[in-house]
Amino acid sequence: DLLAKLEGDYCIDPKRVYSTGYSNGGFLSYRLACEMSDVFAAVAPVAGQLGISPAKCNLTRPVPLLEIHGTADPIVPYQG
Repeated sequence: DLLAKLEGDYCIDPKRVYSTGYSNGGFLSYRLACEMSDVFAAVAPVAGQLGISPAKCNLTRPVPLLEIHGTADPIVPYQG
């Protein structure tokens, strides 16, 4: 609904919609890639992880990913 509202109010190229977020927002970016790969051109989560099994990620197409994550993160460990 938010995307539809923004596309209605602003001049947005629907082929250039991206998501990024930090920590929980990073988890959300992964989720958006999995659940809305037909909408998001790419995602760039920061200090987040894919919160589900990769087998449960139902992509309709590959989604480019820029993963930014420090190895010293005590809350969301780099190794999972």
